Amino acid sequence: TRTHELPYRITSMRCPDRSGTALLRILPDRDPNATTNGITPNGDGINDVFLLEDLVANPEDFPNHQLLIYDRWGNSVMDSRNAVGGWDGTWHGSGKPVPAGTYYFTFRRSIGDGQVDYGEVVVIR
Repeated sequence: TRTHELPYRITSMRCPDRSGTALLRILPDRDPNATTNGITPNGDGINDVFLLEDLVANPEDFPNHQLLIYDRWGNSVMDSRNAVGGWDGTWHGSGKPVPAGTYYFTFRRSIGDGQVDYGEVVVIR
């Protein structure tokens, strides 16, 4: 899905020399918590990073957030309070890739606040 932009001009019927222009931006419908739940971190620039769309679109709404990602045994593979750039499928950003598989995330919208989102992300190698 992508955003569509439509420029338009409004002109007065009574005074044709009086007009204005604007840009209409049409955004696709989406779940505000939607994420792409699969990544293929192979360096091709396509689905290389797990991103929380709401966080990327509105980082100012989450100044005190925390993103935790765990493997299937509950071991932490990421713990970030600045996750706007997402998770690249490595152990704590070390550059060492995690194995292919299913990982689980917890997104605290504000540390100390009760609102927490949960989900999973699949790493495909």
